[in-house]
Amino acid sequence: MLQCWQKLHLFGTQTIGTQTIVGSTMVLGLLCVPWCAAEPPTINQERVVAAGIRKLQSRHLTLYTDLPESPAIQEILEIFDLAVSQWTTYFDLEPQQTADWHATGRLIGEKKRFSQAGLLNDRLPNFKNGYNIDDHFWLYEQDSDYYRRHLTLHEGTHAFMQRYLGSTGPPWYMEGTAELLATHQWKNGKLTLKYFPADKRETPLWGRIRIIKDEVKAGRPMRLIDIMKYDPTAHARNEAYGWCWAAAVFFDTHPQYQAIFRQLKDQVKTTKNQFNRNFYETLRTQWRDIREEWQLFVINVEYGYDIPRSAIERTPAKSLTGSKTVAIRADRSWQSTGIRVDSAAMYQLRATGQIEVAQESKPWICEPGGVTIRYHDKMPLGRLVAGVSDDQVNLRGTTPLAKPISIGLERQLSFPKSGTLYLRVNESTAGLHDNRGNFQVTIERL
Repeated sequence: MLQCWQKLHLFGTQTIGTQTIVGSTMVLGLLCVPWCAAEPPTINQERVVAAGIRKLQSRHLTLYTDLPESPAIQEILEIFDLAVSQWTTYFDLEPQQTADWHATGRLIGEKKRFSQAGLLNDRLPNFKNGYNIDDHFWLYEQDSDYYRRHLTLHEGTHAFMQRYLGSTGPPWYMEGTAELLATHQWKNGKLTLKYFPADKRETPLWGRIRIIKDEVKAGRPMRLIDIMKYDPTAHARNEAYGWCWAAAVFFDTHPQYQAIFRQLKDQVKTTKNQFNRNFYETLRTQWRDIREEWQLFVINVEYGYDIPRSAIERTPAKSLTGSKTVAIRADRSWQSTGIRVDSAAMYQLRATGQIEVAQESKPWICEPGGVTIRYHDKMPLGRLVAGVSDDQVNLRGTTPLAKPISIGLERQLSFPKSGTLYLRVNESTAGLHDNRGNFQVTIERL
């Protein structure tokens, strides 16, 4: 029996009848688009050829395009096939479940040709970059090979999730997961999804990190709770893609929250409010710490940001009587000393030892005072720094850990607030992976 679904949206996912329809990039204008078919529309191959459109095919993808032959176009099919295997693993499916899945894409150079061939018609909204319905997607040609691949993988993720999860979840999860699994590295015939770019030259036109940095600089940082509230119209602005990517990569890469985030695939058929409520309740007791680490992530985000190494190492803290010595690793960010400092007291911090920083570029042997030939955050690279955050109360405003206190070899001071004392070496989060060694730091209450 022929069924007809009516779609009214600016952007995002709409569930109509038994179908889930996803628009994945900037639909312009409020549209009421009928999509009436029991089966996907039949493609007339003679009209396709007459319009100057080629048909390319691989195990998992049929791609119609009017773009000239080139290795960059041909490799899309190979990349898509490799991606299906990685999507299967990511969503914890059995390989035999997805072995026969096939999607159909249209990569559009000249819009008129696709209209003539019946591959692009008035039933589709006026999308800007890409659009997806079930196992079908449409893409306009991009100005970089990377971003063409990115959009293909983004729309492919939507199609895969609809087919094998039965839905795509609320907008933040739908677009965040698609961005997470589309951000990739393609090098020497190897595809890596869920890739955190090390350099902006790897991802021309992608710009998600730039979006976050610009929004923070403009005083518009987004709270996780507000990203989770996005409705289908939010992605009419490109900034929403940056924030959804940031939320997804933060939860999916953080060692404490990854497993819980990946379980969300089992809840995509619930309502948006129920989905978000279940996720929050699972993490409610940790939400104060999540907010703190999210702030540090968006404030300091950069290419190569190492989320696992930047995860705050927390331990229960006690008041200090006398002195205590702790080891602070050079390859990690904030580390708890296990000491709860009192803002009314004075403390003496003395640091000894040597570490190595920046081994991949030019290794530096570094003492707690840092190396003054290179600076990070207006302090010498490798210098010992401190921060105090009260884990026992709700976080109000920006975490104090966003503004480290310089310690160096030795310093006597009182802290502006009571709380847990954290220490780390002064280093870019992107540079932690090639540091070695630790400092021995003795803290004494005077």
